[in-house]
Amino acid sequence: MLNKIKSMSSLTLSENKSSKITKNPIVTIVTPAYNQGEYLEATMRSVLAQDYQDLEYIVIDDGSSDDSLLVAKRVASEYPGQVTVLTKPNSGQAETLNIGWRMAKGEILGYLSSDDRLMPQAVSRMVDTLQKNPETSVAYCDFWLIDAAGHRLRE
Repeated sequence: MLNKIKSMSSLTLSENKSSKITKNPIVTIVTPAYNQGEYLEATMRSVLAQDYQDLEYIVIDDGSSDDSLLVAKRVASEYPGQVTVLTKPNSGQAETLNIGWRMAKGEILGYLSSDDRLMPQAVSRMVDTLQKNPETSVAYCDFWLIDAAGHRLRE
């Protein structure tokens, strides 16, 4: 199975906020998880290892039948107060993201799939890009393909 490592799938300004970003905006990242227990720990740790401090992280288990919820709760317990973990009956990725974004406190919203990872400076670089380009509403990045063990398949 191929996996992707991303610097960030995308960050976008919340529609409830003005187009001018504050100096230190809160960034909310939502990870919907459905039967991705095998990859979820690495995904979560990549978000929690970000160098950007004003980060809200929400992980929502979408009715998984594997150990996704247990993995999410275990990792979250190592980072008290830094991760919100929820579970709900399966309703699909779009609805799960919308639930997370409705909960979000962030001025900037993002998502990361439960089998993707972030590079350590991904969020700070995206925020910097959005701040330096006030006409921009969405920032996204390139990615590397990796295998299930996290090894890069090509440059």
